[in-house]
Amino acid sequence: MEITEREAKLLRYLKTHKKPISCEKLADLCGLSADTARRELGRLSVCLNAQTGCQIAGRRGQGYRLIVTQPQQVEAFFNELAKQYHWDERNDFRILAAILLCRILASAQPLSWSELCQEFAIPENQLPAIAAVAQEQLATFELTLHPEAVGFVVEGNELKKRYCLIWQSLLLASQPEAGLDRFHPLPDDFR
Repeated sequence: MEITEREAKLLRYLKTHKKPISCEKLADLCGLSADTARRELGRLSVCLNAQTGCQIAGRRGQGYRLIVTQPQQVEAFFNELAKQYHWDERNDFRILAAILLCRILASAQPLSWSELCQEFAIPENQLPAIAAVAQEQLATFELTLHPEAVGFVVEGNELKKRYCLIWQSLLLASQPEAGLDRFHPLPDDFR
C-alpha cells in the first residue's frame, strides 16, 4: 500500500491524538486545506487494511481518530513510514518526556509511570526511551528522577525544579505537534 507524505503526516498526528481530532485541526497541523485533509482521510479510510493493523474512524463534524486493531502490525507500519519520511522519533520522545515531566514537577504527590502512561495514552513499550530522555532533560537542571514506593519524584533544588518546569512548558508550547489541546499536563489546582 502506497502512502503519500501528506497521508503519512495525517496518520502520525492521528496516532498521537487518542481522542477524536477535527479535520480542521489536522489540516492546520499538517499545513493542508481542510478539503485536502478530508479527501486524504477518506482515501486512507478505504486503503488502510489488515496489513497495517489500524483503521480510521470518524466523520465530518465528529472528528477522526486512529483505531489500533493489531498493535504489533501498527508499530511495524509506523516504523516503515518513519524510515520512509525521515521522522525524528527522538523529537517525539522529547515531547512525551516534557509532558510527563511537567505533570510530575507540578504534582504535589508522586506519580507512577503506569498512571502517567494511562492518563496520556502513551504505550508502555516506549517508556524506556522516554525515561532516558526525561533523565537527560532533568540532568540539565541538576535534577534527578527517583522511584519511590508510590511513584516517581524529582529530587533537587526547588528553584531548579521551577526552571525545569518552565523550560518543559516552553518546549511544549513551541511544538505544535505536541497537541497540547488534547490534554493538560498541569493539574487544575496548579494553573
